Amino acid sequence: MCSHDKSKLHQHSLDSEPSAVDASEVTDALLKNPSLREELKGVVSNRYVAMIDILGFARLVETSPLMEIVKKTEMILRRWPESIYLAWVVINDDGSLGPGYSSSFGRAYFSDTLILWTRPIDETFEYRYQEECCFFQTVGQIICTGFLNGMPLRPGIGFGECYIDETKRTYLGRAIVNAYKVEKIQEWIGGALHPNCPAVEQMNQGEAYLDCVVKYSVPVKAGSEFNLEFALDWTVLAQAKGPWSQSYRDNIERRFLNYLGLGLPPDGGSKYKNARTFAEQQIAKGLASGKFTAWNPANDSSE
Repeated sequence: MCSHDKSKLHQHSLDSEPSAVDASEVTDALLKNPSLREELKGVVSNRYVAMIDILGFARLVETSPLMEIVKKTEMILRRWPESIYLAWVVINDDGSLGPGYSSSFGRAYFSDTLILWTRPIDETFEYRYQEECCFFQTVGQIICTGFLNGMPLRPGIGFGECYIDETKRTYLGRAIVNAYKVEKIQEWIGGALHPNCPAVEQMNQGEAYLDCVVKYSVPVKAGSEFNLEFALDWTVLAQAKGPWSQSYRDNIERRFLNYLGLGLPPDGGSKYKNARTFAEQQIAKGLASGKFTAWNPANDSSE
């Protein structure tokens, strides 16, 4: 079986702000209390969490008919089943397909914010790398889908202990707090990883995450608590040669021109400009490297 850097994602499908109570204090009280920890044993676990904000949502509500907003939101959400699913297939050195791996991600939606989370990840979890790759790739695809459908998104990804009870609609934990912090400090359309994510440490040691996460100085707001050095590459589908991928590039460019022609306020404009700089750089790098030429999800012929 090949090493991680030769593995590929073979198949993929994507058919509110915290309350006034300090989420960090609630998290600490929940996770540091021995009796609560024992009671919730097997429920509290380490996970990756993505907090995905719809940028300009308040302005959208003020300027657009409600049903138009509903249609835009459904255009993205209807592509997802109850859980978001992505499959991983290992490509062996001889080109044959090795053992597969698939993951199903939980989700919750509140007004202008979507939350996604992975299955529990601890030291004994054998497929941490595959789970991370599937999660990062999925969130990147969500950014691209939203962007191309006129709904700019800004995900933040965190990792840590959290307690999620979907039946009671209870979501608490350090991973959620960290994801929220990352989401809020970014100054662009796009997503990034919190510095405490295990994947960040692995990438600093040379691990590769299938080009779905790249080292990049993410634009953050002045006075931010920390810097962000790893971004989700949501432009991967536009980096291959051939008409199928060219259509992605054309649509991304048209959407940028559309956004920038809306008379956005200076702060809103900077978010789009920062995103455009990132997109142009990543697409140019991908095309120049030729690494995606043979990867063709639509049976697209290379040019």
